[in-house]
Amino acid sequence: MRPRCSAAPRVGRRALRAALLGLLLLPTAGPPARGAPEPAAPLLGFEIRDASGALRGWLLGTVHVGRPGERVLDPRMEELLRKSEALVVEIDVLALDPRRTAQLLAERGSLPPGESLAGRVSAPTLQGLLTTLDRRGLPRAAFLATEPWLVALALQERIFRESGFVPERGVDRALLERARGRLPVIALETLEEQVALLDGLPRDVQELMLREVLLQAEEAERILGELVASWRSGDTRALEAAVFRDLARHPELAPFYERTFFARNRRFAAEVGELLRRSEQRPLVAVGAAHLVGHRGLVSLLREAGYELRQIGAASR
Repeated sequence: MRPRCSAAPRVGRRALRAALLGLLLLPTAGPPARGAPEPAAPLLGFEIRDASGALRGWLLGTVHVGRPGERVLDPRMEELLRKSEALVVEIDVLALDPRRTAQLLAERGSLPPGESLAGRVSAPTLQGLLTTLDRRGLPRAAFLATEPWLVALALQERIFRESGFVPERGVDRALLERARGRLPVIALETLEEQVALLDGLPRDVQELMLREVLLQAEEAERILGELVASWRSGDTRALEAAVFRDLARHPELAPFYERTFFARNRRFAAEVGELLRRSEQRPLVAVGAAHLVGHRGLVSLLREAGYELRQIGAASR
């Protein structure tokens, strides 16, 4: 049996809240979209122009779940999709085979025979999980035989659904549904790559992810509502602050941010840049909103590569 993991590092509540955003990677999770932004608000989307000023495409920040009965796409998003000639997404959720997805998660997320989650997380985290599971009537055995990252994802999705937010109403899925059969779809990642990313996180970071889900279990709707407000208003500075403000204060989270945000941002920017160079098609690049912001976000990286990005609906400087 592997040695017991020590207690996870103490971090500020805002930093833990930012860590929760990192769980919003797989198509089963994401911050809620409570309808479209107000018409006067800037869109969390950008025109991409080359050095000559020619329009080359668009970059759009998305969320991955929403509430049934509420409009998923802002009319401006639908207009961008109509004008685009290809749709670029993190992962094509409509192309996923549910059986293969379940098999992959079981292969990568199950603990080896004879091992238990009790040997991977601290006693306080384990007790918090057991209390949460019992309160919701969820079976202990299935969770205790699972890696911390997958426990966090599964529990988070359950909490989202209890709050009325489902992946079937995500912006990414809605764009893919409208593009299907009309536009070529280009995926920047595979499910295997996303699962490997989470499974490869250090144990203490995986425990931080699980602890945050447990801490926020009873107030997830309010907390996510605060975070998504910046997305709805197109406020890039507020979103950046919500995601990255406390990273410098808590260096123990650096491996988490590097793997889930910064390394992926660099790869996304390189692939989008290559697509723009080799093709005359004007794509709509739609990825999670947190990937757009900050000096290591896609907007900054594409600007460094020589492209001009103008936020849609923002006042001219």
